[in-house]
Amino acid sequence: MKTRRAWQPRCLREEERVGFDARRIDRARRRPHNDSVCAAKGADTLKRQQEDKASATAGRLVMEKLGKTRERSPPGKRLKREELLKDMLLELKEKELQDKREPRELMAAQREEDRAHKFAVVQAVSSIVDLIRLRKKN
Repeated sequence: MKTRRAWQPRCLREEERVGFDARRIDRARRRPHNDSVCAAKGADTLKRQQEDKASATAGRLVMEKLGKTRERSPPGKRLKREELLKDMLLELKEKELQDKREPRELMAAQREEDRAHKFAVVQAVSSIVDLIRLRKKN
């Protein structure tokens, strides 16, 4: 059998031609379905692009409106708002710290009570062991 060079056209054998024709027929049968799927994907893409454009426009309008209200308000008023927001933020942080601190303090107190109880039990057991040792010696 003669080998084919890369630049030479490929000759199809009869079995390959039949398979090739069958593939072409299958593709032709699936084409209407593929067309409808492609159309649906195109419609979804177009819809998504329109939604993105609308949301970007709405966001731009909101930012412009915010910019105009900031320009209209006097600078002192803006500073007061910022100070008020900072104070509120600090209060919230302090409250969060306090809320975290309380359970920790309760757990620490509980652990201290447990240690004291364990120490008392250990002392009682050691005194009982000492009494038993004394009785054994006598």
